[in-house]
Amino acid sequence: MGQLSQQELTAGELLLALAEANGYQRGVHREADEICGRDKHVAKTKKNQNATLRRYVLWRLSAMRKDHAQKALPPPDEETARRQYLGHNVTAPDLGTVKDFIRFYIDISKPQLDKEKKRPTADSINIAAEWFFAGFTRVTGTETDKERSEVYNWVRQTLTREGIIVNKHPAKT
Repeated sequence: MGQLSQQELTAGELLLALAEANGYQRGVHREADEICGRDKHVAKTKKNQNATLRRYVLWRLSAMRKDHAQKALPPPDEETARRQYLGHNVTAPDLGTVKDFIRFYIDISKPQLDKEKKRPTADSINIAAEWFFAGFTRVTGTETDKERSEVYNWVRQTLTREGIIVNKHPAKT
């Protein structure tokens, strides 16, 4: 690689001088900027993630209670389900479980755009899926990247084709 020309060097120096005049200091934020996921989720996002995760826990709890009743065991409580399904380093649910939870989520949702047929939109369900995945990773520390794109495509393609959701967008004003 050859040396920079005088013109390029001058342009670079001018850019650096401009940045420094506006407060830029090389490397001053490096330590904080190297932290992955720092300030990733704002309070409202965490609230939505937590609400989605609570629905997930209640959904799992209903199956746990049914299983315990069949075995004549005392019913578990919500905290037990939370520890079992959202504890630190818990394995991510398999794809079939996530998709079944999404179908459950659809049936408890309150659609805003398709009120007549009461079907949520693909966008709103994919947002809920993102709240689930991001919240699950935040709470458990377990990555869910592999499942995400499959679920998003399944929502947009399969569930729309099945007529369970609609691919509708709000009218532009």
